[in-house]
Amino acid sequence: MRRRLLKIALVTCFATFGIRCGLRIKREVVYRARLRSYQEVLAVGKSREFVEAYLKSRNIRFFLVGEGGRWNDYIEIGEENPPPFCSNQKIFAVLEFLGPQRTGRDLIMASDNDTLAEIRLSDAPGGCL
Repeated sequence: MRRRLLKIALVTCFATFGIRCGLRIKREVVYRARLRSYQEVLAVGKSREFVEAYLKSRNIRFFLVGEGGRWNDYIEIGEENPPPFCSNQKIFAVLEFLGPQRTGRDLIMASDNDTLAEIRLSDAPGGCL
C-alpha cells in the first residue's frame, strides 16, 4: 500500500514539478530512515544521560537548543540544496526531552534526569539575499 502511494506521489511530482521534486522525495525517504534508526534505539522515556552517552559513544555530534523552557538535542542528518542566492537548509533529528518545571537559574541548564519524549524531524531554513 505504501509503495503504491509512493509511486502515485512520484508520478504526480514528476508530472507537476519535474525531477527536482522526485529528488526531494528520495531525500525525504533517507531522512525518515535516519530518524527511524534513532527511534528504534532511543526509546521514549530514556533519560538524557542515557541518550547523550549513546550519542557520544558513537561519535554522533549533537547540540542543545533551548525551546520553551526545556533543552532539546539536535542532530544534523542532512542538507537541502538552496534556491539561487540562498544558503543551504539543514535537516535535523530533534530529540525532545521533558523534565520537571524549572525556574530561575535552573532554566539555563539541561538535567540528566530529563526523559526523552519524542524524536522528530525539523529543518533550519537558510538565509537568502
